[in-house]
Amino acid sequence: YYGISKAGIKSRMTKLKFNKFVKKHINMTVPCYTKEDVEKELNDREFSILICGSDQIWNPAAFDPVYYLNIGKKDIKRIAYAPSIAEDELNSFNRHIFDKMIPLIEKIDYVSVREKAGENIIRQLTGKEVTTVLDPTLLINTKGWDRIASPSKSKERYIFCYVLGDIRQHRKMLQKLKEKYNTSKIIYLRTNNDMGNAIEEFCDNIGPEDFVSLIKYAQAIYTDSFHGVAFAINYNREFYTCKRFNVSAYNKNSRIHNILGLLHIEERYIENDEQIMIDDHIPYNEVNILLHKERAKSFQFLNQAFR
Repeated sequence: YYGISKAGIKSRMTKLKFNKFVKKHINMTVPCYTKEDVEKELNDREFSILICGSDQIWNPAAFDPVYYLNIGKKDIKRIAYAPSIAEDELNSFNRHIFDKMIPLIEKIDYVSVREKAGENIIRQLTGKEVTTVLDPTLLINTKGWDRIASPSKSKERYIFCYVLGDIRQHRKMLQKLKEKYNTSKIIYLRTNNDMGNAIEEFCDNIGPEDFVSLIKYAQAIYTDSFHGVAFAINYNREFYTCKRFNVSAYNKNSRIHNILGLLHIEERYIENDEQIMIDDHIPYNEVNILLHKERAKSFQFLNQAFR
């Protein structure tokens, strides 16, 4: 719990919930903090496949050769599943990092990424065959996520707000959502200390089970997070995604725009409160057909890679 103790009791309780979830659902080795730790673990066990992914492990802002499977014996099969580069295109600012990434990616046997922009960048850099696949959270349908979702945390109708950026920029949007869906409250998952004045109820001490539940039972979701969007789609919830304020230059929207474009629901990205009041609904009958096709494509990649 190094570093967590300084964050207060609520953060420690959240960490305990995550640890409990991992212990119950995920089979893990001992923690590895250095490349040497990873190499030792590989030498102590028999591994035939190494796989890296997903999320932003290939973000140039966090370059680490281990994230490109620069570990283990040369004859071990290497697979990259859905890592995100979090960049829309090559530019002079990050080119020196991409130059380091090229020889590492070239050694990976099967390469997939999470966004079309990342696929284009890797093809341009390496000439390798690259597949765009779904984020792992979208490979599991609602029946799978229901196995871990906790009971509803509210007896009243609510809007779930999951915003990682500055919440103050979204006050008008949230008020419009409350009016549109005739909800008694907005539940905000605290991600920073500034809650603003528009939020009536906030949640601390939230573990994975609670997060899934908050999405599942919401009337609508308002988020600037890719995974907020992913879980809303999985549960066929009405959602609105927006710009993230006060973030680093590396935190691009390509991940969100990619999944919206893939499922033909680009209009769910909104930039003003007037867009919220338009009387429209997500055509989930059509969305689910497209999502099923993308799941099949993603599993096809994995089946081929694991042969």
